[in-house]
Amino acid sequence: MSGWDELGNTLNDAARIGAKKAGKWFEAGKLHMNLANAELDLKEIYEKIGEEIYKGRVLDVRESPKIQDLLVKAARLEEKVGKLKDKIHQSEQGGICPGCFKKIEEGARFCPYCATPQTRGYKDRF
Repeated sequence: MSGWDELGNTLNDAARIGAKKAGKWFEAGKLHMNLANAELDLKEIYEKIGEEIYKGRVLDVRESPKIQDLLVKAARLEEKVGKLKDKIHQSEQGGICPGCFKKIEEGARFCPYCATPQTRGYKDRF
């Protein structure tokens, strides 16, 4: 009967690890989707600013309250995009292996426990 108990424990451990991975992937997906939406919103605001400047033949943006409002919205979205990029960067940095969830040395290229390659941070990719 101990063989069955051992098999049961192994399956429980595998299910627990799978659930942790799925949760982390879900959270990472939400962060990336929020980032994409914020960047799209920011692009739309930039386009509106350009359209207002072109249509109104605005030479000094300080003279247009509508453009000023759009600039404030753009600044808020730029801050939001920066925070989301930082969160993604932090979540992808070392410390915890995404393969086995064990604590590893910061900056490791591979996990010493399961040999999973460690991802580089968001800022390092571009």
